[in-house]
Amino acid sequence: MEANVPVQDPFSLVIQQLRKINADLTSLIQKYVQAQGFANLDIPRESASMDVVNWTEMTAEQRLLANLTAFLELERRLERVIEEQKELLHPQEHILHGDLHNMLGQVAALREQLEQIGEIFGLSRGNSSDTDGMEVVGGSVFDKKVRGYKVLKELSVWSIRSVRDILKIQREREKYVRESMKEAETLMERVETHIGRE
Repeated sequence: MEANVPVQDPFSLVIQQLRKINADLTSLIQKYVQAQGFANLDIPRESASMDVVNWTEMTAEQRLLANLTAFLELERRLERVIEEQKELLHPQEHILHGDLHNMLGQVAALREQLEQIGEIFGLSRGNSSDTDGMEVVGGSVFDKKVRGYKVLKELSVWSIRSVRDILKIQREREKYVRESMKEAETLMERVETHIGRE
């Protein structure tokens, strides 16, 4: 029975997960803003910005490593946000806290899927593990509220950028596989022709 279940390639799974994260973040950010009493906050989102020329010139490995590093960092920062919000949120905001936990689970699952793609390209998990100390902790209650908002916003930006990254990596990978298969077929034809002449 299980043999008839279609197996999705890891690239499609990641793209699907990214789109779900982005869709869920839309309502989560709105809930967060309402719970914290923010009318609107305009926080810089430089982390996922990329000069078009530089972005185009990135190799698949560089592109993938950038995504792995970003989501690993954001996963850790979201963990800290959840710990801080546990103390700040009113007990009636248990739904929001549950949604934050759910988002953390989605980001962790996405990071694992990205690591699986990384293994295809020979990227070790250690290459993207050193992100400690990249986020300031502590601060006032307002600082903690803003920090949570900023993490959610950066997640939203990366979930959009990463779809473009993974689609590009997927196309490059498929092109490489097609060319490799074509080269193998050409080589086999030459071998068979040589054998036939003997």
